Amino acid sequence: MKALQKITPLLLIFFAYQLGIGQELPRKASLGIGVVTLNDSIAEINNLSLSKGVLISRVIPNSTSDALKLVEGDVITSINDTEIMNRSQVFSIARELREGNPIKINIVRNGRAKKVKGKALGKPKELASEGVEVLYRSIQTDFGLLRTIIHKPLHVETSPAIFFLQGIYCGSQDFWAVPTEPLKLLIDDFAKAGYTVYRVERPSMGDSEGEKHCRDLNYAEELAIHKAAYKDFIALPFVNKSELFLFGHSMGSVTAPLLAQDYTPKGVIVYAPVYKTWFEYFLDNFRTVPVHFGVETKEQIDAMVRNSIPLLYQWLIEEKSPEEIRKDPANKILLEQELNAFNYNEGDYFFGRHYSFFSGLNKINNAKTWAKVNTNVLAMYGSSDHQGISVEPAKDIVATVNEIKEGAGTFMEIPEADHVFARVKSKKEGARLILSNEYVRYIRENYHVNIAKKTMEWMEKQRALDSPEG
Repeated sequence: MKALQKITPLLLIFFAYQLGIGQELPRKASLGIGVVTLNDSIAEINNLSLSKGVLISRVIPNSTSDALKLVEGDVITSINDTEIMNRSQVFSIARELREGNPIKINIVRNGRAKKVKGKALGKPKELASEGVEVLYRSIQTDFGLLRTIIHKPLHVETSPAIFFLQGIYCGSQDFWAVPTEPLKLLIDDFAKAGYTVYRVERPSMGDSEGEKHCRDLNYAEELAIHKAAYKDFIALPFVNKSELFLFGHSMGSVTAPLLAQDYTPKGVIVYAPVYKTWFEYFLDNFRTVPVHFGVETKEQIDAMVRNSIPLLYQWLIEEKSPEEIRKDPANKILLEQELNAFNYNEGDYFFGRHYSFFSGLNKINNAKTWAKVNTNVLAMYGSSDHQGISVEPAKDIVATVNEIKEGAGTFMEIPEADHVFARVKSKKEGARLILSNEYVRYIRENYHVNIAKKTMEWMEKQRALDSPEG
Protein backbone atom coordinates (compact mmCIF):
# COMPACT_ATOMS: atom_id res chain seq x y z
CA MET A 1 0.00 0.00 0.00
CA LYS A 2 2.85 2.38 0.89
CA ALA A 3 4.50 1.63 -2.46
CA LEU A 4 1.23 2.40 -4.25
CA GLN A 5 0.89 5.67 -2.34
CA LYS A 6 4.35 6.67 -3.56
CA ILE A 7 3.70 5.67 -7.15
CA THR A 8 0.24 7.29 -7.48
CA PRO A 9 1.48 10.92 -7.34
CA LEU A 10 4.12 10.08 -9.93
CA LEU A 11 1.47 8.61 -12.22
CA LEU A 12 -0.69 11.72 -11.79
CA ILE A 13 2.26 13.92 -12.70
CA PHE A 14 2.96 11.76 -15.77
CA PHE A 15 -0.61 11.86 -17.02
CA ALA A 16 -0.92 15.55 -16.24
CA TYR A 17 2.00 16.14 -18.57
CA GLN A 18 0.61 13.86 -21.28
CA LEU A 19 -2.86 15.43 -21.19
CA GLY A 20 -1.78 19.00 -20.55
CA ILE A 21 -3.69 19.26 -17.24
CA GLY A 22 -2.89 22.65 -15.73
CA GLN A 23 -1.72 23.75 -19.15
CA GLU A 24 -5.02 23.67 -21.03
CA LEU A 25 -5.62 26.54 -23.40
CA PRO A 26 -8.94 26.42 -25.25
CA ARG A 27 -8.85 27.15 -28.95
CA LYS A 28 -10.08 30.59 -30.03
CA ALA A 29 -13.55 30.23 -31.49
CA SER A 30 -14.58 30.67 -35.08
CA LEU A 31 -17.75 32.75 -35.20
CA GLY A 32 -17.60 32.39 -38.95
CA ILE A 33 -19.73 35.19 -40.38
CA GLY A 34 -19.36 38.19 -42.62
CA VAL A 35 -21.57 41.12 -41.61
CA VAL A 36 -22.39 44.67 -42.67
CA THR A 37 -23.69 47.41 -40.39
CA LEU A 38 -27.31 48.18 -41.06
CA ASN A 39 -28.46 51.66 -42.05
CA ASP A 40 -31.57 52.99 -43.76
CA SER A 41 -30.26 52.47 -47.29
CA ILE A 42 -29.07 48.88 -46.70
CA ALA A 43 -32.35 48.09 -44.93
CA GLU A 44 -34.29 49.46 -47.91
CA ILE A 45 -32.25 47.52 -50.48
CA ASN A 46 -32.81 44.27 -48.52
CA ASN A 47 -36.49 44.96 -47.77
CA LEU A 48 -35.89 45.03 -44.00
CA SER A 49 -38.23 46.68 -41.54
CA LEU A 50 -35.45 47.58 -39.06
CA SER A 51 -32.29 49.63 -39.54
CA LYS A 52 -30.29 48.70 -36.42
CA GLY A 53 -28.01 45.71 -36.05
CA VAL A 54 -25.82 43.88 -38.56
CA LEU A 55 -26.84 41.99 -41.66
CA ILE A 56 -25.20 38.59 -42.23
CA SER A 57 -23.61 38.56 -45.69
CA ARG A 58 -21.80 35.23 -45.43
CA VAL A 59 -21.72 32.14 -43.21
CA ILE A 60 -18.55 30.04 -43.21
CA PRO A 61 -19.14 26.26 -43.28
CA ASN A 62 -18.28 24.29 -40.09
CA SER A 63 -18.15 27.47 -37.99
CA THR A 64 -20.11 28.42 -34.86
CA SER A 65 -22.63 30.40 -36.92
CA ASP A 66 -23.10 27.46 -39.26
CA ALA A 67 -23.73 25.15 -36.29
CA LEU A 68 -26.29 27.65 -34.94
CA LYS A 69 -27.99 27.52 -38.35
CA LEU A 70 -27.61 31.23 -39.04
CA VAL A 71 -28.08 32.10 -42.70
CA GLU A 72 -27.28 34.92 -45.07
CA GLY A 73 -29.89 37.65 -44.69
CA ASP A 74 -30.38 37.22 -40.93
CA VAL A 75 -30.06 40.41 -38.89
CA ILE A 76 -28.19 40.12 -35.59
CA THR A 77 -29.55 42.42 -32.90
CA SER A 78 -27.62 41.12 -29.87
CA ILE A 79 -24.88 38.65 -28.90
CA ASN A 80 -24.70 37.38 -25.31
CA ASP A 81 -27.05 40.17 -24.20
CA THR A 82 -24.91 42.91 -25.79
CA GLU A 83 -26.93 45.04 -28.20
CA ILE A 84 -25.25 45.03 -31.61
CA MET A 85 -25.19 48.33 -33.46
CA ASN A 86 -22.23 47.81 -35.83
CA ARG A 87 -19.88 45.20 -37.27
CA SER A 88 -16.96 46.28 -35.04
CA GLN A 89 -18.86 45.02 -32.00
CA VAL A 90 -19.28 41.62 -33.64
CA PHE A 91 -15.57 41.33 -34.37
CA SER A 92 -14.70 42.49 -30.84
CA ILE A 93 -16.92 39.81 -29.28
CA ALA A 94 -15.63 37.18 -31.71
CA ARG A 95 -12.01 37.87 -30.72
CA GLU A 96 -12.76 37.01 -27.10
CA LEU A 97 -14.74 33.82 -27.78
CA ARG A 98 -13.10 30.50 -26.98
CA GLU A 99 -14.08 26.97 -27.88
CA GLY A 100 -16.87 25.76 -25.62
CA ASN A 101 -18.01 29.22 -24.50
CA PRO A 102 -21.82 29.56 -24.37
CA ILE A 103 -23.18 31.89 -27.01
CA LYS A 104 -26.64 33.38 -27.39
CA ILE A 105 -27.62 35.39 -30.47
CA ASN A 106 -30.83 37.29 -31.09
CA ILE A 107 -31.72 37.63 -34.76
CA VAL A 108 -34.51 38.81 -37.00
CA ARG A 109 -35.27 36.47 -39.89
CA ASN A 110 -37.97 37.28 -42.44
CA GLY A 111 -39.40 39.90 -40.09
CA ARG A 112 -39.63 37.57 -37.09
CA ALA A 113 -37.47 37.75 -33.98
CA LYS A 114 -35.67 34.56 -33.07
CA LYS A 115 -33.16 33.46 -30.45
CA VAL A 116 -30.43 30.86 -31.09
CA LYS A 117 -27.96 29.52 -28.58
CA GLY A 118 -25.26 26.91 -28.27
CA LYS A 119 -21.52 26.59 -27.67
CA ALA A 120 -18.77 28.20 -29.70
CA LEU A 121 -16.78 25.95 -31.98
CA GLY A 122 -13.00 26.25 -32.07
CA LYS A 123 -11.15 27.33 -35.17
CA PRO A 124 -9.86 24.47 -37.33
CA LYS A 125 -6.27 23.38 -36.72
CA GLU A 126 -3.40 23.46 -39.15
CA LEU A 127 -3.44 20.73 -41.76
CA ALA A 128 -0.94 17.97 -41.09
CA SER A 129 1.23 16.57 -43.86
CA GLU A 130 1.10 12.83 -44.56
CA GLY A 131 2.89 10.96 -41.79
CA VAL A 132 2.77 13.99 -39.46
CA GLU A 133 0.52 15.04 -36.58
CA VAL A 134 -0.05 18.60 -35.35
CA LEU A 135 -0.18 19.11 -31.59
CA TYR A 136 -1.71 22.21 -30.01
CA ARG A 137 -0.28 22.58 -26.52
CA SER A 138 0.55 25.50 -24.21
CA ILE A 139 3.07 26.80 -21.71
CA GLN A 140 2.55 28.95 -18.63
CA THR A 141 4.40 32.28 -18.62
CA ASP A 142 4.25 35.58 -16.76
CA PHE A 143 1.96 36.78 -19.56
CA GLY A 144 -0.54 33.94 -19.30
CA LEU A 145 -0.85 30.68 -21.18
CA LEU A 146 0.81 30.80 -24.59
CA ARG A 147 -0.03 28.49 -27.46
CA THR A 148 2.63 26.12 -28.75
CA ILE A 149 2.18 24.42 -32.12
CA ILE A 150 4.18 21.29 -32.81
CA HIS A 151 4.46 19.33 -36.04
CA LYS A 152 5.60 15.84 -35.08
CA PRO A 153 6.41 12.81 -37.27
CA LEU A 154 4.16 9.82 -36.62
CA HIS A 155 5.31 6.30 -35.74
CA VAL A 156 8.69 7.28 -34.28
CA GLU A 157 9.66 7.22 -30.60
CA THR A 158 11.95 10.24 -30.86
CA SER A 159 13.04 12.50 -33.71
CA PRO A 160 15.47 15.32 -34.44
CA ALA A 161 13.76 18.62 -33.74
CA ILE A 162 13.75 22.31 -34.71
CA PHE A 163 12.86 25.21 -32.42
CA PHE A 164 11.64 27.98 -34.74
CA LEU A 165 12.09 31.66 -33.81
CA GLN A 166 9.94 34.07 -35.83
CA GLY A 167 10.78 37.58 -37.00
CA ILE A 168 9.94 40.90 -35.42
CA TYR A 169 6.32 41.53 -36.41
CA CYS A 170 3.44 40.69 -34.09
CA GLY A 171 1.34 38.19 -35.98
CA SER A 172 0.00 34.71 -35.43
CA GLN A 173 2.06 31.73 -36.55
CA ASP A 174 -1.06 29.58 -36.72
CA PHE A 175 -1.66 29.02 -40.43
CA TRP A 176 -4.91 27.07 -40.26
CA ALA A 177 -6.54 29.52 -42.69
CA VAL A 178 -3.57 29.86 -45.08
CA PRO A 179 -2.01 26.42 -45.63
CA THR A 180 0.14 27.70 -48.52
CA GLU A 181 1.89 30.38 -46.44
CA PRO A 182 5.61 29.87 -47.22
CA LEU A 183 6.55 29.41 -43.54
CA LYS A 184 3.85 26.72 -43.17
CA LEU A 185 5.24 24.93 -46.24
CA LEU A 186 8.78 25.19 -44.85
CA ILE A 187 7.61 23.56 -41.62
CA ASP A 188 5.75 20.90 -43.61
CA ASP A 189 8.95 20.04 -45.49
CA PHE A 190 10.92 19.69 -42.26
CA ALA A 191 8.23 17.55 -40.63
CA LYS A 192 7.80 15.28 -43.68
CA ALA A 193 11.56 14.68 -43.59
CA GLY A 194 11.30 13.42 -39.99
CA TYR A 195 11.89 16.56 -37.92
CA THR A 196 9.67 17.74 -35.08
CA VAL A 197 9.10 21.50 -35.45
CA TYR A 198 8.13 23.66 -32.47
CA ARG A 199 6.67 27.20 -32.44
CA VAL A 200 5.35 29.41 -29.65
CA GLU A 201 2.76 32.15 -30.17
CA ARG A 202 3.48 35.52 -28.56
CA PRO A 203 1.00 37.01 -26.04
CA SER A 204 -2.41 37.90 -27.55
CA MET A 205 -1.47 36.23 -30.84
CA GLY A 206 -3.58 33.34 -32.08
CA ASP A 207 -4.88 31.35 -29.11
CA SER A 208 -2.37 32.83 -26.65
CA GLU A 209 -3.55 34.76 -23.64
CA GLY A 210 -2.26 38.27 -23.19
CA GLU A 211 -1.54 39.75 -19.79
CA LYS A 212 0.53 42.06 -21.98
CA HIS A 213 -0.01 42.37 -25.72
CA CYS A 214 2.81 41.33 -28.04
CA ARG A 215 3.18 44.91 -29.29
CA ASP A 216 3.85 46.13 -25.72
CA LEU A 217 6.62 43.67 -24.86
CA ASN A 218 10.18 44.86 -24.43
CA TYR A 219 12.96 42.63 -25.73
CA ALA A 220 13.90 41.24 -22.31
CA GLU A 221 10.30 40.06 -21.85
CA GLU A 222 10.21 38.45 -25.29
CA LEU A 223 13.53 36.72 -24.61
CA ALA A 224 12.12 35.36 -21.33
CA ILE A 225 9.16 33.88 -23.24
CA HIS A 226 11.46 32.14 -25.70
CA LYS A 227 13.67 30.85 -22.89
CA ALA A 228 10.60 29.29 -21.25
CA ALA A 229 9.46 27.82 -24.56
CA TYR A 230 12.95 26.46 -25.32
CA LYS A 231 12.97 24.73 -21.94
CA ASP A 232 9.56 23.19 -22.75
CA PHE A 233 10.83 22.12 -26.18
CA ILE A 234 13.88 20.37 -24.74
CA ALA A 235 11.72 18.49 -22.22
CA LEU A 236 9.38 17.00 -24.85
CA PRO A 237 9.59 13.19 -24.56
CA PHE A 238 9.44 12.67 -28.32
CA VAL A 239 12.44 14.83 -29.30
CA ASN A 240 15.98 13.49 -29.50
CA LYS A 241 17.88 15.80 -27.17
CA SER A 242 21.17 15.14 -28.97
CA GLU A 243 19.68 16.31 -32.29
CA LEU A 244 18.09 19.66 -31.54
CA PHE A 245 18.41 22.66 -33.86
CA LEU A 246 17.56 26.35 -33.45
CA PHE A 247 16.20 28.17 -36.51
CA GLY A 248 16.14 31.97 -36.18
CA HIS A 249 14.34 33.93 -38.87
CA SER A 250 15.23 37.62 -39.26
CA MET A 251 15.09 39.16 -35.76
CA GLY A 252 14.94 35.59 -34.43
CA SER A 253 18.62 35.44 -35.35
CA VAL A 254 19.34 37.74 -32.39
CA THR A 255 17.60 35.39 -29.95
CA ALA A 256 18.96 32.10 -31.35
CA PRO A 257 22.56 32.45 -30.06
CA LEU A 258 21.29 33.58 -26.64
CA LEU A 259 19.18 30.41 -26.32
CA ALA A 260 22.10 28.30 -27.53
CA GLN A 261 24.00 29.41 -24.42
CA ASP A 262 21.26 27.94 -22.16
CA TYR A 263 21.33 24.53 -23.84
CA THR A 264 23.74 23.78 -26.65
CA PRO A 265 21.88 22.44 -29.69
CA LYS A 266 23.29 20.28 -32.46
CA GLY A 267 23.34 23.36 -34.67
CA VAL A 268 21.99 26.87 -35.15
CA ILE A 269 20.44 28.03 -38.44
CA VAL A 270 19.65 31.67 -39.18
CA TYR A 271 17.92 33.04 -42.24
CA ALA A 272 17.96 36.77 -43.15
CA PRO A 273 19.90 37.50 -39.95
CA VAL A 274 20.81 40.73 -38.18
CA TYR A 275 24.39 41.30 -36.95
CA LYS A 276 24.99 45.02 -36.51
CA THR A 277 23.33 47.17 -33.85
CA TRP A 278 19.77 48.17 -34.64
CA PHE A 279 20.94 51.76 -34.84
CA GLU A 280 23.18 50.74 -37.75
CA TYR A 281 20.59 48.40 -39.23
CA PHE A 282 17.97 51.14 -39.49
CA LEU A 283 20.43 53.50 -41.19
CA ASP A 284 21.44 50.76 -43.65
CA ASN A 285 17.77 49.99 -44.22
CA PHE A 286 16.85 53.64 -44.86
CA ARG A 287 19.75 53.98 -47.30
CA THR A 288 19.29 50.71 -49.18
CA VAL A 289 15.68 49.54 -49.30
CA PRO A 290 14.09 52.62 -51.02
CA VAL A 291 16.39 52.04 -54.00
CA HIS A 292 14.43 48.91 -54.95
CA PHE A 293 11.11 50.74 -54.81
CA GLY A 294 12.30 53.66 -56.91
CA VAL A 295 10.14 56.20 -55.11
CA GLU A 296 12.95 58.43 -53.76
CA THR A 297 16.03 59.88 -55.36
CA LYS A 298 19.50 59.22 -54.01
CA GLU A 299 19.56 62.76 -52.66
CA GLN A 300 16.25 62.26 -50.82
CA ILE A 301 17.47 58.97 -49.36
CA ASP A 302 20.65 60.59 -48.13
CA ALA A 303 18.63 63.40 -46.55
CA MET A 304 16.45 60.86 -44.73
CA VAL A 305 19.49 59.11 -43.29
CA ARG A 306 21.04 62.38 -42.12
CA ASN A 307 17.76 63.58 -40.58
CA SER A 308 17.32 60.23 -38.84
CA ILE A 309 20.74 59.90 -37.17
CA PRO A 310 20.09 62.25 -34.21
CA LEU A 311 16.52 60.96 -33.79
CA LEU A 312 17.63 57.33 -33.80
CA TYR A 313 20.40 58.14 -31.35
CA GLN A 314 17.95 59.63 -28.86
CA TRP A 315 15.55 56.71 -29.28
CA LEU A 316 17.90 53.71 -29.44
CA ILE A 317 20.99 54.86 -27.52
CA GLU A 318 19.61 57.34 -25.00
CA GLU A 319 16.36 55.32 -24.72
CA LYS A 320 14.08 58.35 -24.84
CA SER A 321 10.41 57.89 -25.60
CA PRO A 322 8.88 59.24 -28.82
CA GLU A 323 6.97 61.77 -26.71
CA GLU A 324 10.19 63.07 -25.12
CA ILE A 325 11.86 63.33 -28.52
CA ARG A 326 8.91 65.14 -30.11
CA LYS A 327 8.68 67.64 -27.23
CA ASP A 328 12.37 68.60 -27.42
CA PRO A 329 12.56 71.95 -29.30
CA ALA A 330 16.00 70.94 -30.64
CA ASN A 331 14.29 68.24 -32.73
CA LYS A 332 11.65 70.51 -34.27
CA ILE A 333 13.45 71.07 -37.59
CA LEU A 334 14.36 67.36 -37.95
CA LEU A 335 10.78 66.24 -37.32
CA GLU A 336 9.43 68.74 -39.82
CA GLN A 337 11.46 67.17 -42.62
CA GLU A 338 9.42 65.12 -45.05
CA LEU A 339 11.71 62.10 -44.70
CA ASN A 340 12.86 60.94 -41.26
CA ALA A 341 12.74 57.88 -38.99
CA PHE A 342 9.66 59.15 -37.15
CA ASN A 343 7.57 58.66 -40.27
CA TYR A 344 7.34 55.08 -38.94
CA ASN A 345 6.22 56.15 -35.46
CA GLU A 346 2.65 55.90 -34.17
CA GLY A 347 2.39 56.91 -30.52
CA ASP A 348 4.69 54.64 -28.54
CA TYR A 349 5.15 52.23 -31.45
CA PHE A 350 7.51 51.73 -34.38
CA PHE A 351 6.73 49.02 -36.95
CA GLY A 352 4.03 47.66 -34.61
CA ARG A 353 6.36 47.20 -31.61
CA HIS A 354 6.88 49.34 -28.50
CA TYR A 355 9.79 51.77 -28.79
CA SER A 356 11.48 50.11 -25.77
CA PHE A 357 11.60 46.80 -27.67
CA PHE A 358 14.07 48.28 -30.16
CA SER A 359 16.20 50.08 -27.61
CA GLY A 360 16.49 46.75 -25.78
CA LEU A 361 17.46 44.98 -28.98
CA ASN A 362 20.04 47.66 -29.67
CA LYS A 363 21.84 46.74 -26.43
CA ILE A 364 22.48 43.19 -27.58
CA ASN A 365 26.08 42.70 -28.65
CA ASN A 366 25.56 40.24 -31.49
CA ALA A 367 29.29 39.71 -32.08
CA LYS A 368 29.73 38.72 -28.44
CA THR A 369 26.70 36.38 -28.35
CA TRP A 370 27.80 34.59 -31.52
CA ALA A 371 31.33 34.23 -30.17
CA LYS A 372 29.88 32.29 -27.22
CA VAL A 373 27.99 29.77 -29.37
CA ASN A 374 29.58 26.36 -28.94
CA THR A 375 28.07 24.55 -31.91
CA ASN A 376 28.03 24.68 -35.69
CA VAL A 377 26.16 27.47 -37.43
CA LEU A 378 24.51 27.89 -40.83
CA ALA A 379 23.83 31.50 -41.84
CA MET A 380 21.65 31.95 -44.93
CA TYR A 381 20.77 34.89 -47.11
CA GLY A 382 18.22 35.04 -49.94
CA SER A 383 19.42 36.99 -52.96
CA SER A 384 15.97 38.63 -53.39
CA ASP A 385 15.60 39.67 -49.75
CA HIS A 386 15.43 43.46 -49.61
CA GLN A 387 14.58 43.44 -45.87
CA GLY A 388 17.72 41.44 -45.14
CA ILE A 389 19.56 44.17 -47.08
CA SER A 390 22.76 42.25 -47.97
CA VAL A 391 24.89 39.14 -47.50
CA GLU A 392 27.05 40.94 -44.91
CA PRO A 393 25.15 40.03 -41.70
CA ALA A 394 25.21 36.31 -42.54
CA LYS A 395 28.88 36.48 -43.53
CA ASP A 396 29.74 38.42 -40.38
CA ILE A 397 28.10 35.75 -38.21
CA VAL A 398 30.04 33.01 -39.97
CA ALA A 399 33.32 34.93 -39.65
CA THR A 400 32.72 35.47 -35.91
CA VAL A 401 31.95 31.79 -35.29
CA ASN A 402 34.97 30.67 -37.33
CA GLU A 403 37.31 32.95 -35.38
CA ILE A 404 36.48 30.89 -32.30
CA LYS A 405 36.38 27.49 -33.98
CA GLU A 406 37.61 27.16 -37.54
CA GLY A 407 35.07 25.56 -39.86
CA ALA A 408 32.14 25.84 -37.39
CA GLY A 409 30.32 28.43 -39.50
CA THR A 410 28.87 27.96 -42.98
CA PHE A 411 27.50 30.71 -45.22
CA MET A 412 24.90 29.91 -47.85
CA GLU A 413 23.16 32.17 -50.36
CA ILE A 414 19.85 30.95 -51.79
CA PRO A 415 19.24 32.39 -55.28
CA GLU A 416 15.86 34.08 -55.85
CA ALA A 417 14.81 33.65 -52.21
CA ASP A 418 13.08 36.53 -50.46
CA HIS A 419 12.58 37.39 -46.80
CA VAL A 420 9.54 35.16 -46.13
CA PHE A 421 10.79 31.96 -47.85
CA ALA A 422 9.17 32.66 -51.22
CA ARG A 423 10.77 32.48 -54.65
CA VAL A 424 11.03 35.98 -56.15
CA LYS A 425 13.21 36.82 -59.14
CA SER A 426 14.89 39.88 -57.62
CA LYS A 427 14.64 42.57 -54.95
CA LYS A 428 13.23 44.93 -57.53
CA GLU A 429 10.54 42.41 -58.50
CA GLY A 430 9.64 41.96 -54.83
CA ALA A 431 9.26 45.74 -54.48
CA ARG A 432 7.04 45.82 -57.59
CA LEU A 433 4.79 43.10 -56.14
CA ILE A 434 4.43 45.07 -52.90
CA LEU A 435 3.64 48.34 -54.65
CA SER A 436 1.02 46.64 -56.84
CA ASN A 437 -0.61 44.86 -53.87
CA GLU A 438 0.17 41.48 -55.43
CA TYR A 439 2.78 40.36 -52.91
CA VAL A 440 0.67 38.38 -50.43
CA ARG A 441 -1.13 36.41 -53.12
CA TYR A 442 2.12 35.83 -55.00
CA ILE A 443 4.17 34.45 -52.11
CA ARG A 444 1.42 31.99 -51.22
CA GLU A 445 1.76 30.56 -54.71
CA ASN A 446 5.56 30.63 -54.90
CA TYR A 447 7.18 28.91 -51.93
CA HIS A 448 10.95 28.42 -52.38
CA VAL A 449 11.57 24.69 -51.84
CA ASN A 450 15.37 25.01 -51.87
CA ILE A 451 15.46 26.76 -48.50
CA ALA A 452 14.23 23.64 -46.68
CA LYS A 453 16.26 21.37 -48.98
CA LYS A 454 19.58 23.14 -48.36
CA THR A 455 18.87 23.50 -44.64
CA MET A 456 18.16 19.79 -44.30
CA GLU A 457 21.30 18.85 -46.23
CA TRP A 458 23.32 20.87 -43.71
CA MET A 459 21.43 19.41 -40.72
CA GLU A 460 22.00 15.87 -41.99
CA LYS A 461 25.74 16.58 -42.11
CA GLN A 462 25.65 17.78 -38.50
CA ARG A 463 23.71 14.69 -37.42
CA ALA A 464 26.25 12.46 -39.12
CA LEU A 465 29.22 13.99 -37.29
CA ASP A 466 28.80 11.86 -34.16
CA SER A 467 27.26 8.81 -35.80
CA PRO A 468 29.30 5.61 -36.24
CA GLU A 469 29.55 6.34 -39.96
CA GLY A 470 30.29 10.09 -39.44
